[in-house]
Amino acid sequence: QFSPRSLRIFLRDRTVRFALGIFMATFVYAMVVQRAVLGTTSQDAFVPRIAVSAAFVFVLASVGLFIGYLSRISDMIRVATIITEIGMESRAVLRRRFDSAPHPDGPEAALPVCGTILAAAAGVVVSVNEERLVQAAAAAGRSLELAVRVGDFVPAHAVLCMVRRAHDGADDDVDTGAGRLDGEVRAHVALDSERTSEQDLAFALRQLVDIAERALSPAVNDPTTACQCLDVLHDILRRLASRPLPDGRWTDDGGTERLVVPQYSYADYLDLAVGEIWHYGADAAQVPARMASMLADLATAALPVYQADIRRWSKRRDRPRDSAGIWKKRGQDRPARPRTGGTGRREGRR
Repeated sequence: QFSPRSLRIFLRDRTVRFALGIFMATFVYAMVVQRAVLGTTSQDAFVPRIAVSAAFVFVLASVGLFIGYLSRISDMIRVATIITEIGMESRAVLRRRFDSAPHPDGPEAALPVCGTILAAAAGVVVSVNEERLVQAAAAAGRSLELAVRVGDFVPAHAVLCMVRRAHDGADDDVDTGAGRLDGEVRAHVALDSERTSEQDLAFALRQLVDIAERALSPAVNDPTTACQCLDVLHDILRRLASRPLPDGRWTDDGGTERLVVPQYSYADYLDLAVGEIWHYGADAAQVPARMASMLADLATAALPVYQADIRRWSKRRDRPRDSAGIWKKRGQDRPARPRTGGTGRREGRR
């Protein structure tokens, strides 16, 4: 109901998985014990009392766990819980990925491209093992540059990575240098059918934006839920605004640049978090005031390099819109709508 992309929260919840496992284990164990119960007119009766008692205990445990399962599910389906879980995931990704990522002094000059590595199958880039790719590029005397960001879709046989000449491998054969890295790159760039929040902070923001958009739809008309999403987005954007973002450049032990992974900029995160919600919620009762408060607070906490992006959205928010959702300049008159008669036809037509 809120977003199909939030189903992963239910599928990986430990209580849900543990409950389903205990239910299945109890059933299988009881069926196995039942085969050991013997007794006919021609055979003496035999009942494994300890095993039967253990099965009875497992059934009682399953009943108690089922009650806990219902309690857990009833709490998980609340939109506030879903939003909170997504917020916790995004903060974990921010700490795990952004605090440990390198921040080189500046980009190096682009080296000549000596080959490309194509994607073996179509999919979404869900994770990149930067350390293994740096090691593989250093061993081959090359520099790698991914053509897509984490979270982007790659068609089959499209360019996944570009291989560049490194300073210590400029004289190597082009095809040989690229061929040695095909397997390494495809093994350490994971593709899947859908995005995950393992390394993709933008996906967490996307889930919150999707929930807010559904809440702002005319069929639901729930701006309070949209404001709850804005609260979590506010916290994430504030954490991002107070730190320099990694540029995705990885070097080896000798200081040679070996890997470049395209990254989202702060403007990308801000556009993702604000743009669509403002488009659908500019006329809502609570959204404009909540968004104005968020942008004002971000301006006080953001680094100077991000101030221009925040001011851009603050100015855009202040521009009026017409009822069709089209931005208007101040002083521009709204186009007149055609008048209709009682039969629904325009006046002057017969």
